[in-house]
Amino acid sequence: MKTDKKIFLQFTQNEDSNPNFVFNNLTELIGFTLAEAKNRKVYSIEVFNEFFVTSDLTIAMYFLETIVNRYSEIFAEDLKAINVFYTEYNSYKEAYKDAYYMQNSKNLV
Repeated sequence: MKTDKKIFLQFTQNEDSNPNFVFNNLTELIGFTLAEAKNRKVYSIEVFNEFFVTSDLTIAMYFLETIVNRYSEIFAEDLKAINVFYTEYNSYKEAYKDAYYMQNSKNLV
């Protein structure tokens, strides 16, 4: 990653668990996520108001890396921090429902 900005991660694995973490770089965040993620889930990643839903965590991390690097290049001077939202679901239906709700909520503000 080409930015020295802090990366904030909201890591949600269930309704009762919603901890926040701070990382110095994207490599640390990806390593943590890969180590802590539960298998056989559907993963939702949101960064810079872009949502990605998949059952393949490797692809989700590739999406995250691509988006963060692209935004860091384009908005380097204006970027204060990077906020990442990671959530695990039992089904695509749940994941898409929440992603749809979050996107619509942001559009209303």
